[in-house]
Amino acid sequence: LWDSFSDFDSDDDRRLSKEEFVAGAAALEEIDNPEKAFDEMDANGGGLVLFDEFCTWMAAKKYPAPKGAQPEAVAPVVAQKEKEAPKPKRTPRKKIDVPSEEECMDIFAMIDMNGNGLLSLAELDKAVLATWPEFNNKPAIMRAYKATDTNSNGYVEQHEFMFFLQFLSYYNNLWDSFSDVDTDGDRRLSKEEFVAGAKSIDMSEDPEDVFDEMDTNGGGLVL
Repeated sequence: LWDSFSDFDSDDDRRLSKEEFVAGAAALEEIDNPEKAFDEMDANGGGLVLFDEFCTWMAAKKYPAPKGAQPEAVAPVVAQKEKEAPKPKRTPRKKIDVPSEEECMDIFAMIDMNGNGLLSLAELDKAVLATWPEFNNKPAIMRAYKATDTNSNGYVEQHEFMFFLQFLSYYNNLWDSFSDVDTDGDRRLSKEEFVAGAKSIDMSEDPEDVFDEMDTNGGGLVL
């Protein structure tokens, strides 16, 4: 399922737009109406489908539960003594010690295997894994790459490389903050999660107002 999802995910941001899904639907012959299928997966109407939504839809269509099946009863757990919920811990912030301009050029030259003065996303991804493994975070790498590619030519050029490293540190720390708040690990935030976790990211504003500002489509989830 992950391989199929990745085939559709042409921009590698780990979420599918309707355009990506429809364009890639030919790879799965059992999807007769990709637009209808996407709308069924996109239950909150946000216009994007995450991997768990993709899996849920595929499982329901390909492996439906037997008729009349009931979930197995689970015996209730009786707490011996109520304990105060532990205060959420904030993930320590990480920082890349950005080398000098001369050192950056040396690193760039080592990464730029074909010597064309341009680094693709694949080259950057490989370099991060080899040189800064603690920053090997695909969403952060993608964001840093897009933020650095200011002329939208699809590459990071020599003079942009220092900025890429700074953005990589910045977006990794943003991802850590996002993960601290994303308690169920589904890579999206409900208002309840965001409000509950606001203290862990030192938010001084009203978290409900901040969530509403981020949730521009009113879907009730922030990606």
